[in-house]
Amino acid sequence: MSVSVIMTDDHRYCDELFARAERALSEGAADASEAWKLFEEAVLTHFGQEEEKLFAPLEAQMGEGGPPAVMRQEHAMMRDMMKDVRARIEAGERDSALDAADGLMAMIQQHNMKEEHVLYPMLDRMGADAGSLAVVSQSKEA
Repeated sequence: MSVSVIMTDDHRYCDELFARAERALSEGAADASEAWKLFEEAVLTHFGQEEEKLFAPLEAQMGEGGPPAVMRQEHAMMRDMMKDVRARIEAGERDSALDAADGLMAMIQQHNMKEEHVLYPMLDRMGADAGSLAVVSQSKEA
């Protein structure tokens, strides 16, 4: 399988986990915090795979200022946004958490489009090793 297929599938899986967490939060479910934790862990695993296994070949070819640098910056921003949502959930601020989660999802969708239409195809053309990826969607444990 190609990097594009594997990582795009992983995006969709993370989207499913987000939808579950958002639904639990909007319904005031007791497991909303746990659902958010599952989503956050999946996204962080996904980011780690990109940063550790996929960005390096591009950076070697393009230098440090190219698309991977932008993706790393966006990952950092989204990590902060996820922490903020988690803090709001833990504080019992359901409406505020939902609003913050909506902002996060908007950023994730924009970010994913860049990866799916630019970055992953570049990696596929370079012959990047998709076999080394251990992404969340492949386990489907949630």
